[in-house]
Amino acid sequence: MKSKLNICYICGPIGDIFVLWRFGAYDSASTLDIRYKAVKYFENKDKIKLHFKSGYDFENFGTGLEKSIPEKGGIFYSSKAKLSNIMKKMDAFILEFPSTTLCEVIATKAPILLLTDSRAIKLRASCETLLEKRVFISRTPDHFLQDINELCQEGSSSQFFKKPRVSNEFYEQFLTGPQGNSVDRTSSFLNDLLV
Repeated sequence: MKSKLNICYICGPIGDIFVLWRFGAYDSASTLDIRYKAVKYFENKDKIKLHFKSGYDFENFGTGLEKSIPEKGGIFYSSKAKLSNIMKKMDAFILEFPSTTLCEVIATKAPILLLTDSRAIKLRASCETLLEKRVFISRTPDHFLQDINELCQEGSSSQFFKKPRVSNEFYEQFLTGPQGNSVDRTSSFLNDLLV
């Protein structure tokens, strides 16, 4: 493993967050609070570099993260930056929402930590079972932040690297297949995520 881990935190698109607000699961303060706390765990880490990829239109909301992350040694990618251009150099991914970005990063071999807050997202049992074979799932914001803290404290010694999840079953079931209807199956899965 490299001497410095490149961890990509992928901020959910603002549209996804608005959906969560509408359902009463989040407000603007709680979503920003999660991000500020998560980013703080990466400060002063010699063996980890934060790469923060913003969701659609995120940088136009003036959160300050787009300035503070580079000031503290991380890299901030605007919503216009293509994830596909940075994926190869990442050692792990952190997603705060199971948006279509999950479909991209799940195709890599890197560990993935995903927040699926049960207050706003309901996964079908069959999807969740297959997804957990590949992705580390945090079901509450507090658990999500604890997992990020563990990753930042333990680095390559953390559970995310010691017990890698490399199953392709979820990918094969929902994102590819000989039937030619992978787009329909993926859309169905993503539609079923929301309560």
